[in-house]
Amino acid sequence: MKSEDSITIKEVADRAGVSVATAGRAMGNYGHISALTRQKVLKAAEELNYVPNKLAQGMRSHNTRTIGVVVPDIQNNFFGSILAAMEKRARSKGYALLICNTNENREIELECLDMLASKQVDGILLASIFSSKEEIPAKYIRTIFGNIPVVLYDRRISGLPLTSVMIDNFSTAYMVTKYLIGMGHIDIATIGSEQEGSVSNTVKEREAGYRAALREAGITNGGISIEVNWRKPEEMRRKINILLDYHKISAVIIFNNSLFAGFLNITNKRNIRFPENMSVVTWDDEDYDEFLNITAVRQPAAKMGELAVDNLIEQIEDKKLSTEDIEITLNAKLMKRNSCRVNK
Repeated sequence: MKSEDSITIKEVADRAGVSVATAGRAMGNYGHISALTRQKVLKAAEELNYVPNKLAQGMRSHNTRTIGVVVPDIQNNFFGSILAAMEKRARSKGYALLICNTNENREIELECLDMLASKQVDGILLASIFSSKEEIPAKYIRTIFGNIPVVLYDRRISGLPLTSVMIDNFSTAYMVTKYLIGMGHIDIATIGSEQEGSVSNTVKEREAGYRAALREAGITNGGISIEVNWRKPEEMRRKINILLDYHKISAVIIFNNSLFAGFLNITNKRNIRFPENMSVVTWDDEDYDEFLNITAVRQPAAKMGELAVDNLIEQIEDKKLSTEDIEITLNAKLMKRNSCRVNK
């Protein structure tokens, strides 16, 4: 039996009953070709486990001067700030960005990776919904991560030898929790974001830092964590209201600023005021946090974007893929305002 890598485009064309040129257009997603013919060719390629040479060889013959960026949520201002910095940095180095938004959906993320590969981008900047190598279909490990330079930003994927640029989420959450404990808070809750029933490594690391601070302070019964999906507002409201109804809470840490507006709407309807009735800290310091005097974690979004671009272009121009797990850690800052008070 022939190996997957030895399958040729001619064999795909023969299986689909089309010419080699037509099969090439279908696989490369260019030129004029009917949807039915493209579907036949793609089906034949899948049946033969065909891997296009430009991916299997891991070294393409030309440079497109384009970088693919996979964004989990383009509506999130934090990612918008990262994108702005990435675009400016890439343009200064002669590269253009091709941006994909996944809406925190795994299938869409895989479709984006396929599309970027077909466009022959020189490298990919990725904030993935996948937390580990084991969650990713083997095809993508081989054809994307094994052949195209990839740098992770904001999030990491365990088990893959990739460079990631992010803050130390564990230490930052530990710092925030210690700050609240120092103000006399024992009953501290956290609210994090989930998508498709899964929680990112980012949120898991923040929750771990929070729990470590509670344990160190000898607080064994004061912590509770919930995860909600801001794209499902009814479910989010139900979970947060249950949290507020059945648990004695003096302080809350919101791990994702995309959740904060919904949290504010709920607490406003319940006439909960900050810091009079409850102390609150949110993530990703934004203009309205400062306007509302909300204590917030400020992440260096622009620096994160710039470093991710720099590291990816270095791999592209050196024609070398990353061979080890490298984490570039940036420092976040707690912007102390008036939404927290001493708990008496």
